[in-house]
Amino acid sequence: MKIKQLIAVVVLSFCFIYEGQAQATFSVSPGFALNGAQLGYRVNSKLIPYISFQYLSSRITIDESGTRINDASTGTESYSSEHLAKGTIFIPSIGAKYFVSSKGKLKSYIQGAFTKPFLSAKIEDDGVEDETIKEDLEKLSIWGGELSFGVEYFFDENFSLGGEFGLRGFHAKYKENSEREETYFNQDTQQNETVTLRSETETNVSFSPTFTRVSLNFYF
Repeated sequence: MKIKQLIAVVVLSFCFIYEGQAQATFSVSPGFALNGAQLGYRVNSKLIPYISFQYLSSRITIDESGTRINDASTGTESYSSEHLAKGTIFIPSIGAKYFVSSKGKLKSYIQGAFTKPFLSAKIEDDGVEDETIKEDLEKLSIWGGELSFGVEYFFDENFSLGGEFGLRGFHAKYKENSEREETYFNQDTQQNETVTLRSETETNVSFSPTFTRVSLNFYF
């Protein structure tokens, strides 16, 4: 299923919910990696469109102090400096789960999702912010998706334990434009001429790892 088709299915599913059949769902994926939660709405016995999210924040500070030779080279002086680097990544997703078969308390499903990560970062040296990191992030575009197959074991109609295996893909694009003026000696005109030189660099990176996931699912 293409990404645009998947989004259309999710949107339409939210728009045409049958009264009396709809059911809210909540899932969490525990573990030691970058984990998340999932909020969905069971349209009928088979289809559950959902949104999910993951979040990661990091912060590094380096404080340095001591003594050094002063600028006039007449002795020593005390000094201190602080370096800060922090960043966050928020990963929302929109997707759908579709149950394909059931046997007793076991139900198998296929699942697909589209993901758009959002990044922010900041670097400071002694309170002075480095603006280039923001400019670099503006040139960066990242999106991803996943397709998986899983099975849920229903302890009762409101709670299940799921296991899932799938393929996750991410694509990142970094685009940079530059422009500069240069002067050269034109052999035809025998004069110095100034021209504007432009260049465009586009870097594309893709990777597609497989993944496994265990989930706790609640149906309200």
